[in-house]
Amino acid sequence: MKTSKIIIVFSFCLIVIGLLIFATCWTNETKSLLSQYAGIIVTGVGFIIAIYQLRLSTNQYFDDLKKKEKDYLDLIVESKTDENFHSIKTQVFNKSGKNKKIKYSFLLLTKQEDNIIEDIQSIIQHLNLDLQINCSNNFYQLKDFISKPLYIGNSIGFIPLEFYFKENIRISNENPCYTYSFDNNEIKLQKGIYSIRFFIYPKKGCHRSTVDSLIIKKN
Repeated sequence: MKTSKIIIVFSFCLIVIGLLIFATCWTNETKSLLSQYAGIIVTGVGFIIAIYQLRLSTNQYFDDLKKKEKDYLDLIVESKTDENFHSIKTQVFNKSGKNKKIKYSFLLLTKQEDNIIEDIQSIIQHLNLDLQINCSNNFYQLKDFISKPLYIGNSIGFIPLEFYFKENIRISNENPCYTYSFDNNEIKLQKGIYSIRFFIYPKKGCHRSTVDSLIIKKN
């Protein structure tokens, strides 16, 4: 029964008791006894309502905690180009207000038409690693093997973003950002259209990713 219904029933009972006390010809002793019983009932009902409200508030509190725990981190990635210099800005937003820890984060740079699973497997082969990665859920396994930006085949880039998982212990109600820049005169990525994916793997919950395009106009 909702609190409003309990209050309505309670108010009705008080009205009935009031009528019995003040609108009857009962003796003062009977009315006094009725008043005592009414006081006990009022106290009891008030206690029940208080316990019920406390229970509702407690349940709501824990429901809110669970929701905040499950809330995703929002993220953005944006690329800018100036001649052969390219900048990739990343940013994370925690709107839940609950501290969240990121256990791994990185940028994956691939040709727009490429299959990213195949590109990750190319990285694994390049490093001669004994890993089986068949979905993006497991990309974080590369954390122990790649500590700095890695480029292979002039078309694949893997850039760990330690700023998010080492420099920031936890992300609270804030929006940290990090920009990675490189000179393609040194990297020598092939001409073409690339997809830049920004991955984050929180300590709890599912990983998230977002993507932007990068155009390499010349080698």
